[in-house]
Parts: sequence; structure tokens; C-alpha cells
Amino acid sequence: MEANKIIITGGATRIGAAIAKKLSGPKVEIVIHYFKSKSNADKLKKKLSKNKTKVYLVKGDLSKETDVIKIVKFAKSK
Repeated sequence: MEANKIIITGGATRIGAAIAKKLSGPKVEIVIHYFKSKSNADKLKKKLSKNKTKVYLVKGDLSKETDVIKIVKFAKSK
């Protein structure tokens, strides 16, 4: 895969976490969105950072437009 800047919604658990692990590596930056899985997100960030992946975490409720806008703005700032 050529992309090195990635946003994964629901990335702290299950398939989102598996995708993050698969795409991680040096020179890769991943914004991982979570809603209720802060501890899982923190653990995943620590694990991916060992692969020299730069990981940013952002909390939000995807059913709320204001949170979606916040997540997109956060990702753009990184």
C-alpha cells in the first residue's frame, strides 16, 4: 500500500485494530478514532509505536455531526 497517512474509524478494536496493525510501519501516520474504547486505543497506540508508526488518537461519537467534524479537523491538523 502506498498511503502513509491513514484515518481509521472504530480503530481501537476488532477489524479497525486489525487494519491499523496491518498498515502500520515506519513513515506511517495513523489517526485512530475511538468512542468507548480508550484503554484499547492506548494499548494499540503503544503497540504500533514500537513499529515506528506515528499514532494519534481521537475520541468521538460518529452519530453526532459535531464530533465527525472534530475528527476530520483533528486528522487534517496532524
